[in-house]
Amino acid sequence: MEIKQYVTYIITGILIFIAIIVLASSFYTVETGERAVILRFGKLHRVAGEGLNFKAPMIDDVRRLSIRDNNLSMKTEVSSSDIQTIDVDVSLVYALDAQKLDRIFQTYGQDIENTLIRPTLSEKINAVIAEYPIEAFVEKRAEISSRINTSFANQVVGSVS
Repeated sequence: MEIKQYVTYIITGILIFIAIIVLASSFYTVETGERAVILRFGKLHRVAGEGLNFKAPMIDDVRRLSIRDNNLSMKTEVSSSDIQTIDVDVSLVYALDAQKLDRIFQTYGQDIENTLIRPTLSEKINAVIAEYPIEAFVEKRAEISSRINTSFANQVVGSVS
C-alpha cells in the first residue's frame, strides 16, 4: 500500500469519528419533572418536554429547569409596626408553571429562586408584618400568613403573566 492510501484511511477514520461525536451530541434527555429551554445562538427557540429530544449540534444550547415542587426555607429579621425586631422562619413550596416556562426563563433566567422568589417573598413578609404590633403576632398568625401568601402569589403571578 502506498502512503496516499494510508493517509486517505486515516482522514476517513477521523471524519467518521467526528461525525459519530456530532451525531451523539445531537440527542439529549429531559428527565421526568423537568423541561428544557432550548437556546439557538443565545435566543430562546423552544421548550422541550420529557424524554429523548434532538438539538442542532454546536448551534443549540440546552438549559434544564425543574417543574417539581421546590421547598424554600429562609430566616429573616423584620420589624413590627411598633419597631420591634422579630426573627421569622419562612417555608414556601413553589413550582414553576410548565406552560409559562419560556416567559419565566426570558424574564428571570435559570436562577429563579434568587432572582424572583426570595426577594419577592422577603419584601412581602416585611410589608405585611410592618402593619402589625408585636402583641398581635400570636393571635393573628393565620391572618398574617394568609396575607403574606396572597400578596406573594399575586406579585409572582403578575410578574410572569
